Amino acid sequence: MATTAAHPINGTLARMHSLLDELAELAESPLWSMSHTATAEALVDFSQLEARVVELRSRTLAHAETVAVAETNASPSVAVWHSNATRSTKRESFPPGPPRRGSGSPRAGAGSAGSWRDGRGAGVGDLHGAR
Repeated sequence: MATTAAHPINGTLARMHSLLDELAELAESPLWSMSHTATAEALVDFSQLEARVVELRSRTLAHAETVAVAETNASPSVAVWHSNATRSTKRESFPPGPPRRGSGSPRAGAGSAGSWRDGRGAGVGDLHGAR
């Protein structure tokens, strides 16, 4: 079996899995000890992280079309390939993306690297076409 050098995204995802394993260990910590401020900050941080991961995942899924990932197991589409590989439904594999401003397509913004890339709130209003 031929091996190829992994893309930097693959290495970063491996490190993210390690960090999430550490977070899982923290799941045993009681949340009652979190202050109002710490809880609010954690919720905002989770949302920001999620937005950043979703954006990168969307771009990677779009790239999967370009490099014909579906052909690895003769799937008719990347959606079918992804749902099989992740044991999810096609709807879960390709949730509708946020609409891009001025676009009639509900999926237009799904793979774009718009102003919400950093997930820190800058331009988040652009996700839905209004600030």
